[in-house]
Amino acid sequence: MTVTSFTKRFSVRTALLATALLAAPALAGGLGGEAARFQLFSVGDMSITNSNPDGGVATGGDFTASGVSMGSGLRPGVDEMIVAAGDVTLRNGTYHNGYVLVGGTPSISSSAHLPHAEVRQLMTSIDFADAQQEYVRLSDTLKVASATGETYVYPWRAIELRGLKDGLNVFHLTEQQYEQSNGIAVPDFDPDLHTVVINVGGSDVVRGSNGSLFVGKINGNPTYEQLSSSGDYRRHRRLLWNFYEATRLTSNGSIHGAVLAPRAALTHQNGRLVGQVIAGGIDLRNAARIADAQFTGELVAGPTQLGFD
Repeated sequence: MTVTSFTKRFSVRTALLATALLAAPALAGGLGGEAARFQLFSVGDMSITNSNPDGGVATGGDFTASGVSMGSGLRPGVDEMIVAAGDVTLRNGTYHNGYVLVGGTPSISSSAHLPHAEVRQLMTSIDFADAQQEYVRLSDTLKVASATGETYVYPWRAIELRGLKDGLNVFHLTEQQYEQSNGIAVPDFDPDLHTVVINVGGSDVVRGSNGSLFVGKINGNPTYEQLSSSGDYRRHRRLLWNFYEATRLTSNGSIHGAVLAPRAALTHQNGRLVGQVIAGGIDLRNAARIADAQFTGELVAGPTQLGFD
């Protein structure tokens, strides 16, 4: 096993985001920091079963995969497909392109096919604990942002997020609203003009799916599920779910949009996952397509919006 030294590529951009949120200057899109180059970023262990992530993944714990097709969207000899501070166990599946960097012990099954992937055993330079603190600060900053529009709840529990303006738009949902809604619409969402952040409260959040998202009004077309089926991820890249106090996050169905849940153990199964994910731990089961749609929204707001006079 080749041992190679890599230059640390830590970015302080995540740390600066919280400060930038309080000021007016424009900031390049994305969540920044150590997770910037990964589709899935977990502070703790990560397990992927019967799922097909396109992009790279990183974990501060152990990594286990089985029945997967990984890294099809990555470049061999250039990109990192898997970065793990702990052990890496690769069972049956195809691990297409990129480096597999293992801090602990690699265990590669004979049924694991690595056509253009290269396994290297070395300690990662990523400080996962420090990264978690930075994303917690970002999550906590976003949660106190004043709502920019109206969260309208219909009597039958459907929700519309109304009143989008150019730039950053912030909405707030309670845990109950998120879990019990039978459809969430963001009318007039223009990915060329808008970034949408949806803050969701609750420490133990369970939902069948947030796949019942609508571009237009409730029960209108297209849905985010239809957009993802056609490969249109423009709105997914500009939509961020901020689970700011969740320690456990469970979904059974598709998730559309980026997920920021730096404290939470995420369990996701039986549906697409279209968006970047940052979580305390990640367990994906039967998630089928996990599309690499990195968050590109611009998290810029004025001090009044964030509740600071």
